[in-house]
Amino acid sequence: MEQFADSYRLAKEPQALVERLRLLPEFAHLRGSRIVCVFSERVPMLRGFPCAAFIGEPRVQGAFRPLFDWMVAQLCRPLLGAEDPEFLVIVDAALWPSLEKVQRERLVYHELCHLKAKENPETGEPRLHEDGRPQLQVVPHDVEIFEAEVARYGPEVCDLDALCTAIVEGQKRARKRAGAVA
Repeated sequence: MEQFADSYRLAKEPQALVERLRLLPEFAHLRGSRIVCVFSERVPMLRGFPCAAFIGEPRVQGAFRPLFDWMVAQLCRPLLGAEDPEFLVIVDAALWPSLEKVQRERLVYHELCHLKAKENPETGEPRLHEDGRPQLQVVPHDVEIFEAEVARYGPEVCDLDALCTAIVEGQKRARKRAGAVA
């Protein structure tokens, strides 16, 4: 896997953001999880499209398996005391320096929003690992962005996308109307 050696490296600043953000109430379910952030020197691709970052389980089949096996062995296990990560956050290394501090935090926050606790479909209770930690799964967006992102960072997370801004403004108006009625 030497062809990957110059393409991926641990991402210390995003990793520090993960550690800080998982202390927020909305990420309480992530506190015992093993999440590792990695910079990619190649533009990350998700479903054939370039992206700033993505999160996923480091268990894949097919062409990407050698990459993930190498990444886990070389980068993640030393960081985690020989344990495997449960999730990897792959971040575009070239893009990261161009982001302002709040944009960096928002990007990591967004990726963490993709992790939800698995639930027992019959009871709605969280499924737990043997050690009592919640089992996690990667989930798609609520909308193009997460409602929690808008609540925390405001409509700027939409990058002024007209439709998203309209949704946020509609939510604000609805809350004002509900407050006026109550």
